[in-house]
Amino acid sequence: MHWLSELLTYRTLVKYLVVKDIKVKSRGTVLGILWTLMNPLLTIATYFVIFQYVFKVAIPDFLAFFLIAFLMWAFFSRTVSAAAVCITENQSLIGKAAFPLEALPLSAVLYQLFHHVVALAIAIPLVLTVLGPRVTWHVLWLVPVLLAFACLTLATAL
Repeated sequence: MHWLSELLTYRTLVKYLVVKDIKVKSRGTVLGILWTLMNPLLTIATYFVIFQYVFKVAIPDFLAFFLIAFLMWAFFSRTVSAAAVCITENQSLIGKAAFPLEALPLSAVLYQLFHHVVALAIAIPLVLTVLGPRVTWHVLWLVPVLLAFACLTLATAL
């Protein structure tokens, strides 16, 4: 538990690394930060057209389950891939300052979590529009499940 208290001490560094990644990785795109919204929207729209009109999947609520599962898998795989190389990508930062190395995978998880929350914010209203507004109290499970999944992803990344 010592490493957790040390990470809390360096929370400003983690915040800086996440914000830096958001700015730097969206800077090279034509749309800039708008690409954060467009990328999941285009992915969701592509899969919707393919499964709804090309394959004509007749399974009820298939699109909702597929989109949420696809977004969860994309978050997990992108995060673990980014965490696998985060130390080598930040070699210059490691040589210049003393900080816990766990901050680098944590910042990778938080950066991907930001994109995942944006994608979910697009996917959930889209699914509710397509399937109809059948919102129940089960929606309250979204935040705890997302936090638990982010913790599992962080554990894998570490």
